[in-house]
Amino acid sequence: MNQPVTGAAPLAYTKYPLARLVSVKEIVSADYVRGNHLIGRHHSHQDAWELCFCMRGEAIYLQDGLEFHLKPGQMMFTAPGVTHKSCVEDPETVSFFIAFTCSDTYIQILHQRIMQITFAQERLLDRLIEELQSAFELKNDRLRIYQFLPDQNSPLGAEQMICCYLEQLLINILREVTMQNNRAVTGEDFVAAMELVKNINRYIDEHLAESITVEKLCDEFHYGRTKLFNVYKKVAGMGVNAYITRQRLERARQMLEQGNCTITKIAEQLGFSTPQYFSAKFSAAYGCTPSQYAERFRINE
Repeated sequence: MNQPVTGAAPLAYTKYPLARLVSVKEIVSADYVRGNHLIGRHHSHQDAWELCFCMRGEAIYLQDGLEFHLKPGQMMFTAPGVTHKSCVEDPETVSFFIAFTCSDTYIQILHQRIMQITFAQERLLDRLIEELQSAFELKNDRLRIYQFLPDQNSPLGAEQMICCYLEQLLINILREVTMQNNRAVTGEDFVAAMELVKNINRYIDEHLAESITVEKLCDEFHYGRTKLFNVYKKVAGMGVNAYITRQRLERARQMLEQGNCTITKIAEQLGFSTPQYFSAKFSAAYGCTPSQYAERFRINE
């Protein structure tokens, strides 16, 4: 009969800290909306992301003067600090909103990106909603939570399951949008791509008044045209030229609000070829001419 070994030295295992791509920390609000719905004033979450998912009908989402129409099965994200509001005009529309705080180094790629949900993502959303409904007290049996009161009869671990499903959903989406040649990019490649886009955006923001071309960016960052264009669009969700135009229009909007420059001067300072071209781009983005926009602030003075 074997005798127990006494005084044996413990095995020298090396602990491995598991990397966490996304960590959900808090839930700010959760809203399951049926029928007509309007948030009349623009608002923003200082440090929280918001996910909007259209289940049926059409949800209209307004962000910083831009209008997005979500069809059934589509979702989009709003980054922290971005002013937005939602509007549902169709009584048959069903949509789901959830605002949350998380480590957002990687999910910056999702801001203002409209995505068609997959079956796997839809199942995760269903389970997320089920856990929210069971974890907290509901008013009139509606999932519209802004003040969270834990339900004393909730299943064991319901709040943690909310985190788990939301994190799984975010990672699933990140894998999908970063897919290249039918395989998900590695974490290292993703970090490098994010850093490149961050540096390009900083360069663009600092040189808005100059003529910025893709060729100039390629020389600045030592990238080939095709690779730079593909990496940027994959991470940013838009082309380089679209970002340049958006930033110039946003800067123009701020200048119009300040009322210190003429439309001709704004067009010249921000690199638009002519005041007419600037006016056409501004009207397409904001639904009014630069003169009409500036007039609003003169009236309110």
